[in-house]
Amino acid sequence: MNNYEHLKDGLGLWSELISKNKNLENRPALFLDRDGTIVKYEEYLHDPLKIKINNNICSLIRECNLINIPIIEITNQSGIGRGKYSWNDFNKTEKEIRKILSMQDAQINMLCACAFHQDAKNTYRIKEHSWRKPNSGMIEEAVSIFNINLQKSWIIGDSISDIQSGFNAGIKGGILYNNKDKSFNPKSNFIVKYADTSQNLKWLINEFIE
Repeated sequence: MNNYEHLKDGLGLWSELISKNKNLENRPALFLDRDGTIVKYEEYLHDPLKIKINNNICSLIRECNLINIPIIEITNQSGIGRGKYSWNDFNKTEKEIRKILSMQDAQINMLCACAFHQDAKNTYRIKEHSWRKPNSGMIEEAVSIFNINLQKSWIIGDSISDIQSGFNAGIKGGILYNNKDKSFNPKSNFIVKYADTSQNLKWLINEFIE
């Protein structure tokens, strides 16, 4: 049985508000990719037993929680569209991720996911859906809930498409995580930095509060 509670369209767009209070409104946000960023990369991850959290991302989430920076997870999930696993599998995996994070006093505030892909099956086959990164639809969805200050917001992801999503939404900057590809060089004030699992990312806190 499919879990449609958080599907905006009943098919391929997941929008889940996990936690919100007035102190999180009108604030900058931290947007996080999931696979390869919050968790270590596992192809088509849908088994909760295979989750491995990246510790420096967990620490950063905790620090952001303390200063009322909303944490927004935005994730492409073409595995659903390709028939590799279901939304129920996805939901179970996400709940386990949150459980592991909560044990370290870290909390995600909102989750957005897109299952549409140009090579997906049947009705999931949509080329360049507005929610699928590098497009900015998932960020815009979060803005509609939290009224986010985009000019001071950041995104972290292990793919250039993650960083492009932030650029397309008009945020301050992005951190390309565990990826040294420097081919994305936008001609604008958008900031691009690089980091890996060994680095302390707490410097980003100053970017939110200055």
